[in-house]
Amino acid sequence: MLAGMGPDERIYRLAGRRLGLITAAQFRGEGLSAAQVRTRLQRGQLRRLRRGVYCLAGTPVTWERSVLAAVLACSSTAVASHITAGALWSPSVIPRANGMIHLTSPCQGRLAGVQVHRRELPHWQRTKWEGVPVTRPERTIIDVAGTVGVDLLARFTDDLVRRGLLDLERLRDLAKRFNRGPRAAALSSVLADRLPGYRAHDSDWEEHMDALYDSLPLPTAVRQYEICTPRGTYRIDRAIVELRIAIEWNGYSWHGQRSSFDKDSDRAADLASVGWRLLAFTAKTSPERLCDAVLGAVRGSAQAG
Repeated sequence: MLAGMGPDERIYRLAGRRLGLITAAQFRGEGLSAAQVRTRLQRGQLRRLRRGVYCLAGTPVTWERSVLAAVLACSSTAVASHITAGALWSPSVIPRANGMIHLTSPCQGRLAGVQVHRRELPHWQRTKWEGVPVTRPERTIIDVAGTVGVDLLARFTDDLVRRGLLDLERLRDLAKRFNRGPRAAALSSVLADRLPGYRAHDSDWEEHMDALYDSLPLPTAVRQYEICTPRGTYRIDRAIVELRIAIEWNGYSWHGQRSSFDKDSDRAADLASVGWRLLAFTAKTSPERLCDAVLGAVRGSAQAG
C-alpha cells in the first residue's frame, strides 16, 4: 500500500504503470472492498474490461491495452505470444491476427477473443514489452514460424536483429529443440542465411535487391559474407564463394558521398588483391543487367579456372 495517499490516488498511481489498467487483486491490496469498487464503477470512474480487470475512465483505448487486459485476466503467469507477440515486437512487419489475441499460459483460460496456448514457459523465455508480459523475441520467432510465410519470418527476424532485440545464436540454440514439422523447415531456411556475424539489412531496398537476386536464375550466393584481406576484413552483401565473386548493393545515401566513393574504390582494390571480383549494383539496376553481369563474371571465372 502506498503510504500517505488516499485510495483513489493510489489507484491512479498503480493504473498508470499498466496502460491505465488495475486488477481486482490490486484493489484488495490497496484495502478497497468490493462495495467500494462497485461505487467507483457506478460513478463512471472505472470500467470493467474483463474478469477481474478494470480500466480508469478516460484512458486511451488501444490494442496494446486490450492485450494486457487479456494477459491479466488469464493468469498470473500468462504472456502475449505467437502472432500477438510478433505484432508487439515488430508492428511494422507482423500484422495483428484479425482481432484474435494469442496468449501462452499453463492454465487453459476461456476468454472471449483470446486463444490460449497451454504451456508453461521457463522464465528466460518471458519478458515485458512496455509493461506487457510477452514471450522473448527468440521464443516469439519459434512460435510464429510455420504460421507465416518464410519471407515474412525472415523480415521479422531481420527487423529484430537490426534493432538489437534478437541474439541469433540464442535463437539457433532454441531452434534445435524444434526439429520437426513445417515450423522446423521455416526456421532452418531463415537460419541458413544468417550465419555467425550476420548483419541485417540497413534498408528496405537492400532487402528488395536480395529478394530480386534470389528470384533470378543465378548461382547461390551467401549473404553477408566476410572476406579477409591484408588491409582489413570486408562484409559483402552476397558472395559466390567458390568463384570468388563479390556482389554489393550500393545505396545513394551512403555511396553518393566522396568519402564513400573513395572507400568503395579501396575496397575493390583490396578484394582484387586476394583474388575476388567485385560487382556493384544500385536500386535502379534492371533484373536483365544484374543477370548479365553476374553470369558474365561466372563464365569468366570458369574460363580462367
